[in-house]
Amino acid sequence: GQTQMAIFAIPSIQKFYIDRFYANMNKAGGANGQVDVALLVNPEPDAELTNFLTKHTFGLEKVGTTAFLIPFTTPKTIVGPAIIKVQVVSATNDMDVSAGFDGMIVNN
Repeated sequence: GQTQMAIFAIPSIQKFYIDRFYANMNKAGGANGQVDVALLVNPEPDAELTNFLTKHTFGLEKVGTTAFLIPFTTPKTIVGPAIIKVQVVSATNDMDVSAGFDGMIVNN
């Protein structure tokens, strides 16, 4: 498959305020599509490149098209340096999934 990753690096002099996290799933045919979506943060990218902490998760299951949006009324604050990414995992073949996050970056 192909990926265009939802990933963002925050410099050490900035903070990122995530105000929403979302995913869309398209599954044609007769079988249910199932995906697990995770918002992950690496709080120490300078010391540990593969250590990501789970900040939020949700799952989607549907035949056809479905979308899910989680607004954070109080934004999740990620202090730099850090890396934010969205990861989608599915055991179902032929999935078309898009996911991402929105937010605002602010100088410390």
